[in-house]
Amino acid sequence: MTAPNRFRVRCPNLCCRRLLAVPKAARGHLVRCRHCENTLRVPGIRLSGTEISQVARVVA
Repeated sequence: MTAPNRFRVRCPNLCCRRLLAVPKAARGHLVRCRHCENTLRVPGIRLSGTEISQVARVVA
């Protein structure tokens, strides 16, 4: 199991495809796979439609 402050991301390299335990603070940043040295961007936080509209109201 991964620690609560981490989540799993699969390496996109077709020869590797390892599961990486990435810290939540790395969302939206580039990280490197320790196995194949491939660089990948960690997906950001997904927001629902209502959350996006709430953020838009705060920003506007």
